[in-house]
Amino acid sequence: MFGFNILAKDNGSRARSGVIETPHGTVETPAYTIVGTNAAVRTLKPEDLPWTKTKLIIANTYHLWRELGEKLDAFEGLHKRMGFEGTIMTDSGGFQVFSLGFAREHGVGKIANIFPGIADERISFGTAVRSLLRRAPTALSSRRPPHGGTKPSRLREIPQDTTLIGERENLVSITDEGVHFRDGDRDLFLNPEISIGIQEKL
Repeated sequence: MFGFNILAKDNGSRARSGVIETPHGTVETPAYTIVGTNAAVRTLKPEDLPWTKTKLIIANTYHLWRELGEKLDAFEGLHKRMGFEGTIMTDSGGFQVFSLGFAREHGVGKIANIFPGIADERISFGTAVRSLLRRAPTALSSRRPPHGGTKPSRLREIPQDTTLIGERENLVSITDEGVHFRDGDRDLFLNPEISIGIQEKL
């Protein structure tokens, strides 16, 4: 029912190609995988998915578990919800341990951005620059003005007492038993056994 067969290997590296066999079809690897975080692919209707020729969609265990709550036991299943008969993969929810914990607390994102927050219309350019200065004060404050000269850059004079963009409250508490997520007034507890159980229901 499930299997993975390696079809070719590169002798000069660890690169390889193969085929994953699942009850919902085969997936040739390496494969382009579409993300359907909450059992939906953004900007695409279910009937449009075959046109993408994707063989695999990944759904997010944590976000679906958080959304469904007690309704998880009666969930119709990802294939029916998504209108997709191909292979669907779920993650463990483990990334949210990082993204809602350390990453949230320290303003770390999935993609490096030297001007964090500039895309957010609620944050001014000046705040973004101050945040950047706090992250790398030596590199920026020592720059000279354009076209030569000896006067230090005015960037040094911008106050650096702002909170780093992206810094927010850590919502994760890790114990030997598992992980507690604070979700409003709710305490959501996740460990490996619960994660697998959620994925089986999904």
